[in-house]
Amino acid sequence: MIIRVSNKALIFREGRVLLNKCARADGSGFYYDLPGGGQRPGEAAEDGLRREILEETGCRITEIRFCGLFEEINVNPQDRENYPDYCHRMIHVFTAQYAGQAAEPTEKDFCMLESIWLPLEEAGRLDNLLPRGLGEQLPEILKGKVVWLGAQFVDGRM
Repeated sequence: MIIRVSNKALIFREGRVLLNKCARADGSGFYYDLPGGGQRPGEAAEDGLRREILEETGCRITEIRFCGLFEEINVNPQDRENYPDYCHRMIHVFTAQYAGQAAEPTEKDFCMLESIWLPLEEAGRLDNLLPRGLGEQLPEILKGKVVWLGAQFVDGRM
């Protein structure tokens, strides 16, 4: 089994945060996730984060700062068999500042519908924001603290 490394970002702009709105794989609605994704072998974390953000959202980012970590473990037997390289991830969370739109998105994330800017207060109250517990930790993150968001067990792809 491989433990995959992913990097995601809370991207700020004028009191708002950029989130990816994603459809649930089972068709039961949607959830919000942070933009970002897998780090390639030999790629520095910040470089991978910039690349993933550009691919998914078309945005450039600056002022990158590490702010948190969480672990995601997929316990669904079928997913573990079909997607072994994606069933256990360590996800580094960073804060970043929006530095402008560089291009159109070229590679949306799994189930991603669109990227949207939400006011920070609204984002902090979302009950369908991933990783779970992030909304509650936003005030601490905004104060510059680094947070552990825990191990999160999921039963299937969202």
